[in-house]
Amino acid sequence: MISNKQKGDMGEAVAMAYLELHGFTVIKTNERNKHGEIDIIATNKDKKSNIIYHFIEVKMRSGSNYGYGREAVDSAKQKRIRGAAQFYLIEKQLYDKVFCCFDVLELSGGLNNYEIEFLENCF
Repeated sequence: MISNKQKGDMGEAVAMAYLELHGFTVIKTNERNKHGEIDIIATNKDKKSNIIYHFIEVKMRSGSNYGYGREAVDSAKQKRIRGAAQFYLIEKQLYDKVFCCFDVLELSGGLNNYEIEFLENCF
């Protein structure tokens, strides 16, 4: 039987492959600091070639019994992710130099057959 940690690792691997396929560069995974954790930090460019930092929460669901993954990213979770992102940007001296947004990447379905929904800039 697969542990929750193994499922989470597999989900994050699928999420990273999806992001890279869509032109993102993954900078860091599982960023932890005193404010919280960010599943994936990735960059891409907008239409004007500005670099955008994406702070991405990955949520997996095998079925709809517990609702959508996005529903688990409540206001308290959003606050922790924003705090962790702010700390990261300050620590890397990027705070006033880059654009950023907060995304949720939902994986739903079975272990080898995920449906992916990327909710960009959703909070």
